[in-house]
Amino acid sequence: MKYKIRVVRGARSEIEALPKRKRRKQCIAAIKALASSPLPAEAERLTRSGIFRLRDGRLKVLYAIDGDILTVLSTTWMPRKRTTVVK
Repeated sequence: MKYKIRVVRGARSEIEALPKRKRRKQCIAAIKALASSPLPAEAERLTRSGIFRLRDGRLKVLYAIDGDILTVLSTTWMPRKRTTVVK
């Protein structure tokens, strides 16, 4: 079953605000992949709310499934962690 993808306005703004074109492409590809497989092994259900989180490297996508519609609620690009070495 192929799901229809709906991206809420806030998530769309977050995607457009990604600083590099490569990151935007990665984000869009991850969202499109959810249309055919909405519950990949990397997806995690958040509590009992029916909201799922997909992590793909440093990309995090929050989405909900309602019938045959997959709604993208938020996208986040996590910055690299900086480590400090103390001697």
